[in-house]
Amino acid sequence: MLVTRFATEASQKTPYHVLNEALKNEGQANLGRSLYRALLQQCQRFPEPALSTTLQNFIKHRFHIDGKTVAQDGIVAALASGRKAYTLLQSAANGSPSALAQLSDTLSAAAQQAAELNALQAHHASLRNPPRQHKLKKIAHLENQRSKFWAGRIPNPVPILQRPVPQHALPDPSRPRKVPKLTSAHNMPFLRYKSGPQSPVLSRMIQQYGRRDQKKWDLEMQLREDIEHANLEDHWDRIVFEHTRYKDAGDADMNDRGLIADNNARPLFRKGLTSSVLLPAAKSWAEEVKVQLKDVQKHIMDTSIKRAAMSRKMWDILLQEQALAEKEKQERREARKKGTERRAAV
Repeated sequence: MLVTRFATEASQKTPYHVLNEALKNEGQANLGRSLYRALLQQCQRFPEPALSTTLQNFIKHRFHIDGKTVAQDGIVAALASGRKAYTLLQSAANGSPSALAQLSDTLSAAAQQAAELNALQAHHASLRNPPRQHKLKKIAHLENQRSKFWAGRIPNPVPILQRPVPQHALPDPSRPRKVPKLTSAHNMPFLRYKSGPQSPVLSRMIQQYGRRDQKKWDLEMQLREDIEHANLEDHWDRIVFEHTRYKDAGDADMNDRGLIADNNARPLFRKGLTSSVLLPAAKSWAEEVKVQLKDVQKHIMDTSIKRAAMSRKMWDILLQEQALAEKEKQERREARKKGTERRAAV
């Protein structure tokens, strides 16, 4: 049977998350999920594996597209189409000739539409200008860096804090020493010894540090907002405490006069409850949040201090590299001068 390429690609996508975002109504969401499972179960009733796989991929593809619908009319129309498709699949699985013919026509039309779409995309791609040579070289360089052999191109790399290295330990001692550049990203300092495209490993590390720092800052902002809610909770606790204390004082006075015979007459306010019993020496809601906020702020400050210390070390390395580069440049200049004088004497 017909197995289209677009349906195979759609099988790798899960429309559940798109469906849940689109169907805000809980009833519609449950109906959509039930319809999705029922359609896939009907596809498994067909004896031919190729046909069953094609139908499942087609249904996943349609749910992925219709799941992006946010209009209520569009959602209702999509659910109605799903019910019609369920009836068609059920009839075709039972062996109805008309249902099988209609199902075959639907798949053929979908395959033809996908072929036309692919041809249109290929035509539009042919109209674009081809990438320039330097861009192709950059793409090839990035792909090479993503390969597993890229990390092993340097057998024994020198750690950054053990630099600068002597001249004889350079990759090419005959060439001038490269002075690095000190830069930073997301408040993270690093030295760049090479110009040109940035390494994907460095880009990934910068992104990871950026996401980690952003989580800390978001948590700090959230805790600052929680302090306001915690203060309201503490204020409500004080109101309840004052109300409870007055009620208990009144109950004690009425009990002394014999007006309360049952101690369980007020289950919400126990008799004899005093302030020392009701509110022991425990932290309030706001104090707990403030402790967490201080921990997060301390962690952020410690990270900043470590990065500042690392930047100072890298700055010292940069100054040493500049001094060695100037010294080696002077030595090469003197060597050329002595060679010129020797040749002139001869």
